[in-house]
Amino acid sequence: PVLAMSKAALRSLTRSRKMPQYATTKFCTEHYSPDTRPSSVGTFEFAPLVHSAGVSTLLQRDLTAAIIVLSDKGDENKEVLGSTGAIQEMLLLTESLDLVVRLNAVHSLAKLLTLDTNRRALYEVDGAIERFSRLVSARVTHQSHVQPATVVAMRAATECIAQLARAETRELKNMFIEKGLVKHLCTLTMSEDEQTRRTAATGLLWLCQAPASKKDKWSRRFDLSDLEWTADHIFSFVEAADNSDPDVTTQVLLGLRCLCTPSTIYIMLNRTKILHILATALRGELFRDHFTLIMAAVLFIWSIADFQWPPHVLDNQAFLPMLEALTRLLPRTPEEVICMQSAKGVMSTWNEKTLERNAQMLIANPDLTMSEVGESYPQSFRQLQCYVLICDVVVVLEHLMLQMTEMREGLFH
Repeated sequence: PVLAMSKAALRSLTRSRKMPQYATTKFCTEHYSPDTRPSSVGTFEFAPLVHSAGVSTLLQRDLTAAIIVLSDKGDENKEVLGSTGAIQEMLLLTESLDLVVRLNAVHSLAKLLTLDTNRRALYEVDGAIERFSRLVSARVTHQSHVQPATVVAMRAATECIAQLARAETRELKNMFIEKGLVKHLCTLTMSEDEQTRRTAATGLLWLCQAPASKKDKWSRRFDLSDLEWTADHIFSFVEAADNSDPDVTTQVLLGLRCLCTPSTIYIMLNRTKILHILATALRGELFRDHFTLIMAAVLFIWSIADFQWPPHVLDNQAFLPMLEALTRLLPRTPEEVICMQSAKGVMSTWNEKTLERNAQMLIANPDLTMSEVGESYPQSFRQLQCYVLICDVVVVLEHLMLQMTEMREGLFH
């Protein structure tokens, strides 16, 4: 009997069994493979979860983390999440007592606010701006790479404000200005936290750019902003440009180019320290060898060179320090010119066409690195930067001299 039972058990173990559906290759490919799994969610799928977030802290953590992941998968998900009321729910959770929930909620908003529909939804929530105001006032721990959670939340909240400034319609940019967020963003450029102030500076650049403009920030041809800027706005922008962080000054100067109309140029030259900021940036006293900053300063001067400057600025020769710093960027002796022509590294193998092509790449994007132009020797890359810089400086000087006789006299001085 024992032998018979053993044989029966053996037969049952060796009998072919049907694999459950959830274990099949087809099911796994359809539901678990990132390449084939649907990237979007439907409103009917996510709405109940969003509105039940108040049930428990653990559910709130999962919900906010899920929104971050889904937002990374495409704009269609952001649209669905916005239509389910996720903006309102995340704003409520930014004041959660649970640290993880609070941080995830702010990061979720930073992801969702890249769409105009979600930006508009946020403006419609009462007290939304005040919540951000409370989040961006964190104390930074000095001489430490690890910052408290309040600083991490401040970084994400700054990203949210910057995304609001990136609106693609004139209406939403005007709404940003009316809500008083310009002052918030300018204040954040002075933050002791590096990431916060640089994100805020990028937000100012986006705000200054014309709505729905597709032009690159380094483009020689750019679209002027048609928003109504007050003198206080111009004062705040120039004050933000007067910064000890070269990256902040670079972004703000690039943004100010989009505001260069006769009226705003008059305000900047007549009532702000813009000429001092430009002279400092060009001299490199605070920003030694910071190529992108110098290029941003040169491009800003280029944008105001075709306008007539206020008479008292020209009569008092307040522009002389800036003009002197500009001319010092040019080689001063034949030896310096010869030194520039003695290329080393990979650059020594370039023909004229290759040199021209790489120079054009650097003109289009001064943020390029050595490897992106195929160079490995720092000094040769520096020479390429000098070629580009000298070309732009000569063009800017020409524009200044053709427009104003005082500039020609200043050069002789």
